[in-house]
Amino acid sequence: MAIRQSLLFAAALGLGMPQAMAAPNDDLKASTTQDFVDICSTDPSSPAYASAIQFCYGYITGATQLYYALLGPEGIRPIACPRGEVTRQGAVDVFLDWARRNPELLGKEQPIQGLMRAAAEKWPCTQRTTAR
Repeated sequence: MAIRQSLLFAAALGLGMPQAMAAPNDDLKASTTQDFVDICSTDPSSPAYASAIQFCYGYITGATQLYYALLGPEGIRPIACPRGEVTRQGAVDVFLDWARRNPELLGKEQPIQGLMRAAAEKWPCTQRTTAR
């Protein structure tokens, strides 16, 4: 139980860090799911694209690693159960598709909540599937 509490505490501290350390572009802030949608959908021809996509991929990678760390016998129940590897761009596409269909949630929640909602909808867990 102490490990789970430590992971949750570390996660709570770390969620604010990407905004401060993301990239040279200080304009990248993901306070809401809408902020994260805007970052992850930056046009590839934009001068800010490299920083934006690195921030987007980094946030998704961190959220995924945290999710898998919290699973286990004493951990959380699986939220999403993909059947195979998911690329970072694949995760971005799933998230942006979910966001287009759920605009009412974008300004109300933190990005990690939107990511988890999108993943749970795309890859629901059944008795036959389990998270990694």
